[in-house]
Amino acid sequence: MKEHESINEMYSRFTLIINGLKLLGKIYPEKEVVRKVIRSLPKRWEAKLTVIQEANDLNVLKLEELVDSLMTNEITMKIHDEEETTSKKKNLALKTETSHEPSESSDDSDPEWLSSLESSRSFLQASEMGRLGEILQTNHIRETTVIGM
Repeated sequence: MKEHESINEMYSRFTLIINGLKLLGKIYPEKEVVRKVIRSLPKRWEAKLTVIQEANDLNVLKLEELVDSLMTNEITMKIHDEEETTSKKKNLALKTETSHEPSESSDDSDPEWLSSLESSRSFLQASEMGRLGEILQTNHIRETTVIGM
């Protein structure tokens, strides 16, 4: 089983392989197929596999029963992971400081910012290309006047 593969994806891939081998004449008994699936699972499934092995006789356990049990556990694990991430997001608090004193570099007194704002406003109000050209020329004159001062 691949690391980020779901049980359903693994089972589909495994079934294709087993069916292909059957077509070639190699038939595996059910207990051997179950053991191969168990061996293919990554470490994160170790606890669940221990429970399955203790609760069931692997010689008579059907592949479908094993896969159903694994899929149920996978859904439970996903729900648990989602709850953990949700609770972590809820517990996130940000500390901020606010100052009620006037700032020296207020955005309102920044001539470059005001010029940019005026340019944007004029640009949005223009509807014809001729008017747009006039606005661009006017803004260019304003910018050179502000820079020249």
